[in-house]
Amino acid sequence: MIIRYLNFAILSGALAYGWSLNITVSGVQVDPGSNIGIGLFRPDDPYPTIGKEYRGVYLLADSPEVTCSFKNIEDGIYAVSVYHDKNGNRLLDENFFGIPLEGYGFSNNARGIFSAPSFEEASLTVDGDTSITVNLHY
Repeated sequence: MIIRYLNFAILSGALAYGWSLNITVSGVQVDPGSNIGIGLFRPDDPYPTIGKEYRGVYLLADSPEVTCSFKNIEDGIYAVSVYHDKNGNRLLDENFFGIPLEGYGFSNNARGIFSAPSFEEASLTVDGDTSITVNLHY
């Protein structure tokens, strides 16, 4: 009986293992007290809305280059959305015409025309430990 539970525990641990997705955000305008919001999205998530992502993190914008790592990521297709939240409202502020007033970027350094790039344009495949760089645009 104990061996059965041990086998289950060992197999469960093996199944829970995933990959690491390491993200470097470059071109950050250093602004003490402001944050970089990073969202990781799956195909069915409401990309690119930060706050509705599969996984997300906020980091201090205290260096021209900011890094984070999402652990235990399963094989699959993902997209990354990044923005520089200068005023702490956890939104990408835009002007009257919808043009971003804060820095932003996407995986593959995809750029949309008059909107965010599509999920497909920003998508990346994770099937092992993966590292990407996202350049911020201001």
